[in-house]
Amino acid sequence: MQANLQQVLSATTATLCNVLSDTQRACCEVRCLSWDSRKIVPSSLYIALVGSKVDGHDYIADALCAGAHIIVITHDIPQNILHNATERGCAIVRCNDALVFVEQLAAWWRTQLSATIVAITGSTGKTTTKNLIAEVLGAAGSVCATLANQNNELGVPNTILRAEKDDRFVVVEMGMRGFDQIRHLCSWVKPHWALISNVGTSHIELLGSRDGIAHAKSEIFEQLPAHGGRAFLNASDDFLHQQRVYGNLEKRHVPCVYFNADMRDASLQRACTEGDGVLFIGAHDVQLTASGHAQFLLSVYAPIQRVRALQKAAAPMETSITRIPSAMSASGSTTAFESASAPCTISETASVLTSDEQSDLCELRVQQSLTLALCGVHNVSNALCALAVGIEAGISLPDCIARVQRVQPADGRQKIYQGVHHCTVIDDAYNANPDSMRAALRVLQAFNTSGKRIAVLGDMGELGSYAVDMHRAVGTFAAHCSIDVLVCVGKNAHGIAEAALEQGFPACALHTASCAQQALEMLKPLISTHDVVLIKASHSMHLETIVKGLLN
Repeated sequence: MQANLQQVLSATTATLCNVLSDTQRACCEVRCLSWDSRKIVPSSLYIALVGSKVDGHDYIADALCAGAHIIVITHDIPQNILHNATERGCAIVRCNDALVFVEQLAAWWRTQLSATIVAITGSTGKTTTKNLIAEVLGAAGSVCATLANQNNELGVPNTILRAEKDDRFVVVEMGMRGFDQIRHLCSWVKPHWALISNVGTSHIELLGSRDGIAHAKSEIFEQLPAHGGRAFLNASDDFLHQQRVYGNLEKRHVPCVYFNADMRDASLQRACTEGDGVLFIGAHDVQLTASGHAQFLLSVYAPIQRVRALQKAAAPMETSITRIPSAMSASGSTTAFESASAPCTISETASVLTSDEQSDLCELRVQQSLTLALCGVHNVSNALCALAVGIEAGISLPDCIARVQRVQPADGRQKIYQGVHHCTVIDDAYNANPDSMRAALRVLQAFNTSGKRIAVLGDMGELGSYAVDMHRAVGTFAAHCSIDVLVCVGKNAHGIAEAALEQGFPACALHTASCAQQALEMLKPLISTHDVVLIKASHSMHLETIVKGLLN
């Protein structure tokens, strides 16, 4: 962000509280924004947020000393601080609502950007997918992406305000807890491209059903520009059709790009026969390594001219092309792509093909397996999405693949550590829902170890009336995942324990705890050399306490 005082006042409904000279006003330029006084640097804009425990107005003096040029307040401040600000040439501006101020400022700055704006949402995997996409797009120029998981009504505008005028891409993660929230954000973010990683059960308490979740998530597509925009869709999601309809993609002629981590279903044909797919990217032979990392073969499906261009840019990477005749695309057979496709040689040119043949779908398959630094089969879908975004951005396939493979897990999201007694700790304590619980248990099951597999599972939040059934469903799943020890933490997690016992999980290997600290004390004598310990729950359970305890 680059803004002077006049631009800040013009972009927002805030008013200036102190009298500055013309020279002082001219020097009031800001290049960054923060609501944490400890992170203020010269030329910052400091927002004095009022929280449930901390009032940012109490730290205005610190922000002044650190060199803030503009300070935003929402209530009166002492006269001596106002006088100090004036002496320093710092503007004090007042608004009624700090969040509204930040959004107004970000909406103005958005009009100053020429970058391609990529918006991301989904029930699970938003932050990981955002990290993957930002890494891939970095091959084409400078990228500004959401920090950590700052995806709320404050984090989204902060992402836009962190962008520079010469950035090539801005990747914005968007969370939501109800209807109209993403719609409102997109009304001023105005993304060019948008994607939904998946439709799961997060926030089902507030939205009532998965269909409601699909409806709320699909708001991210409503502002996409017709023809020139791009909607990236998970073709294996069972709410794919609803996302297309709720996002009004077909009526507005927004081209779609599909990705699918499970090529065993008929999603390729569904996407192709609906006629709006400009690209389809899929994974074959998906498996987990002995350390739980995802490995797969990659295929890209597109018209023959585009596939050839992709293959040419992929050299010297070993690839093969197979044409999928249009008659087979419309046949309705789920196996037509494998049984009736014929090889297409590199020497053929578009000029010797009929018009029908030129529109045929072709598969470009990469012969070498991709191995992610991320654990879990679920991350294959996230990686495919990033690859699809990279290809659409004009980045070569080898560059996309290289960058996807080097992305490391973020803290609290299946990050692996070595703990006490040489055990392996899988830190997945940041958040949890039924889908991510099952994904994490699959990772634990895949680990090749001579020790025990220990799952520490805590409460999942925001499930409302579904909480009992969904915790029990996780317990049923866990009972069949080759786990040696199961520790359930929290009131709702008792449902996990009960269902696991009913499914035959041995009572002697099952433990329950009311809180993280109790679970940690319970775990310590259970852990021995080469054990693998998975720790997962909603953030409110604070199971990071267990992670820290096992690392020390």
